[in-house]
Amino acid sequence: MKTNLFVLVSFVVVGCQAANGPGFQINPNDTEDSSASTLDDYNPATDACPPDMIFIKGGTFLVGAPAELADKDSNSRVPIGQVTPDDYCISASPFPGNDQAWPAEGLNADIVFHLDAVVHGFGRRVITGSEYLVAVSTEYNDRYPSGATSWVAANCGSDNDPGNIGDYPCQSRYGVNGLLTFLFWGEVDEEIRDILQGSQDPPNGNVQFVVFGGLDPKDYAYCGDDLWGYQNHFNDKFVYSNERGVLFAASPGWVTTDQQAAYEAFAAAFVASGTSGGSWASVVDY
Repeated sequence: MKTNLFVLVSFVVVGCQAANGPGFQINPNDTEDSSASTLDDYNPATDACPPDMIFIKGGTFLVGAPAELADKDSNSRVPIGQVTPDDYCISASPFPGNDQAWPAEGLNADIVFHLDAVVHGFGRRVITGSEYLVAVSTEYNDRYPSGATSWVAANCGSDNDPGNIGDYPCQSRYGVNGLLTFLFWGEVDEEIRDILQGSQDPPNGNVQFVVFGGLDPKDYAYCGDDLWGYQNHFNDKFVYSNERGVLFAASPGWVTTDQQAAYEAFAAAFVASGTSGGSWASVVDY
C-alpha cells in the first residue's frame, strides 16, 4: 500500500505553521533579552536561509552556452542569455539531501508539479531555470562545476554508479553539490522562456517544467555532459530514469523555523519510503 506523504505532511504543516512572520532572519536560539536578536546583526549570507540552503545574491548574470559551442555538436543546450534573479536561497544538495540515496525513480512534469505544491507548504518551491543556471554556473558562467574543463575533471558521479548525494566533489563555486549525475527539473521563468526560443526545442506557453544539466559523457545524452544542457519533454508523462534531480528555492528570510522542521520531517519520511532511495509514489499517486 502506498504511503501518501502529502497527507502526512499536510497535517504537520497545519499544526506547525508560524503566525508571527519570517524566520531565519534572527537566530532562533536568541532570547528576547539577547542583544543579538536584532536585524543589526543580520547577515544574509549566513542567516537568511535554512541550514540546508545557500544564499545567492541576485543581480544580472550572463549564463548558458555560447553560440560557437552549438557548431561543434548537436547537443541541446540553453543558449547564452541574460537573467536577473532576485536574492534567493537554493538547496545545497538535491532532494532529499546530502548523504542520502538518490530517489529510486525519475520524475516527469506531472510529478514535479505536485511536488512543487507540497513544498510550497514549507516555504519552498522548485527552482526556476534562471536560478538553476546562476547557482551552478555562477557569475563565471562555468560550463563544468567549479570551473573544471570537463565532466571527468569535475569528478562527477555517473548516473550508472551515482553513490549517495554529495559523495562526489562535483559542485558549483557557490557550493551546490550533486551536479551532473542526474538531470534537474526546473520551472520555466519568463527570462528563460525567452532565451530558450533560440534552442533546439523551445517551450511553448503551456510548458511549465523542463530539464537542465548533463550526464556522464559515456551516455551520449541528447543534452550533453555540461551544466548548460536542456531538454523539453513538452509535458510528456513518461518517466525518465536519469531525471531524478530536483533543487528547491526559497525567499531569503521567509522560511519559518516551524516550516523548516516540517520540511525535514517530510524529507525523512521520503527517505524511509524506499529501500534504496525514496519513491515519488509516496508523494503523489501517479
